Amino acid sequence: MPQNASSFGNIFSFNTSNVILNDSVSKYFGENFDKSRCHQTCDNCMNAQQGNTLTRNVLFEAKQIVNIVKALEASNITVIHGVDVFRGSKAEKIIKRGDQHVEGYGAGKQFNKNDAERIFRKLVSTNVLKEKNVRNMVGFFSAYLRLGPEANSFLRRNDPFEIEVNILIYISAKIDWLLA
Repeated sequence: MPQNASSFGNIFSFNTSNVILNDSVSKYFGENFDKSRCHQTCDNCMNAQQGNTLTRNVLFEAKQIVNIVKALEASNITVIHGVDVFRGSKAEKIIKRGDQHVEGYGAGKQFNKNDAERIFRKLVSTNVLKEKNVRNMVGFFSAYLRLGPEANSFLRRNDPFEIEVNILIYISAKIDWLLA
């Protein structure tokens, strides 16, 4: 049985890493995955086998994300909005709110949207950030980012904070960033 709705997002922090995806999903539902039954056909296993992944230290960028959330948490931002600020989006909503002036705006412009979101999800799964579910008047929930219990110690941290990235996407994004 799932622990809560926001923890479902934690599965996605592993969906492009070298962790067996079935193992992550099974743990979410409180079950154990028998690794002997893994046929290594998910993207995670196949990318790891083919050497298509690269481990990248994103500590600096992750600290910038924490600064973004710290500055904007009172205005109820979602992961999607946070990713847009982190990547330096010039969307009307961001400019109207003045979010382009917060520390960390554009610090992740070299990341594609998927990798940027995975950094956010890893910060949530490690309790640096948390998502607060708020019900609107119609009864739907929105998950708003807040600083988590580990946020302050994370900002003082110097050891690596790593994610796995698809090397082909990473190189392509890096070339685009350098040419821009």
